[in-house]
Amino acid sequence: DVIRGRIALENSETAAGKGIHMHPVIAGALISISSPYWVIWWATVGLTYLTMAIKNSMTGVASFFAGHILADLLWYSMVAAVIAGGRRFMSQRIFKIIIVLCGLFLAILGGYFISTLL
Repeated sequence: DVIRGRIALENSETAAGKGIHMHPVIAGALISISSPYWVIWWATVGLTYLTMAIKNSMTGVASFFAGHILADLLWYSMVAAVIAGGRRFMSQRIFKIIIVLCGLFLAILGGYFISTLL
């Protein structure tokens, strides 16, 4: 039940072992804001769109906000559906292999980008 689940969550240790707990919405907001890509997007693309929206008063800003939030909702809903549905088509072992291959690809790509800077 919900109460037992919340009590178990509050009593569990975090991955870091520090026992720090916060509401999932606050944790998600902090993770988003701490991402350098979030800051870069809002400092460039987001600010440009917001400036364009302000020209249409609060209606433009509200439309921009609603469109942005709905786009995020649609995207993450599709990602969640693909992940949830994908479990029927592959075993846990295949999933782990794909994750390792993706991690290796990102490490190699990161190494390549670093080597081009040198």
